[in-house]
Amino acid sequence: DYTIENLIKNNQDDFKITNNDKKEGVYLEINNTSERPFITVPEPFQRIHTELHMPIILHSQNIIENIKRIYSAKYFVKLFGRVIRGNGILEVISAGTLILINKNLIMYKDLIHDDCHVETIDELMKKIVYFENNPNAYNSIIKKQKDILSTYYARIPANELTKKYYEKCYYK
Repeated sequence: DYTIENLIKNNQDDFKITNNDKKEGVYLEINNTSERPFITVPEPFQRIHTELHMPIILHSQNIIENIKRIYSAKYFVKLFGRVIRGNGILEVISAGTLILINKNLIMYKDLIHDDCHVETIDELMKKIVYFENNPNAYNSIIKKQKDILSTYYARIPANELTKKYYEKCYYK
């Protein structure tokens, strides 16, 4: 299983992650702000830190550091900014991090389970409180995210490519 999550777990020393089993905090997707590089926590998200006492994790310009941050975060959040395709969302799911997102800001909407759709900071905070108080629900949504990724973005495309290959080679 070649997910980011498993690659990091199996190569913990290379990634220098000391607390491998405990995810914590909220990773903010880079397009929640126009600030480049991401230096300050946007005001609406400061409430998560002050009211929920959760660390806020910002995007890093270093790709390896960024993957480590996504992997270590418990939640990945996108509420504001431009519409994204969703390629980064595939990485987040692969890292085993729960996505809470405004589905209106992603092209690949089918990646996002309805329980993970949020449009306001208040909705976001309610979802986080819910998942913090319901670890079974959190784990269930993580599994659903992984199932969506595995089925629709790995197995089905791979099977279709294999089918087309055999059609081209053997059924001319």
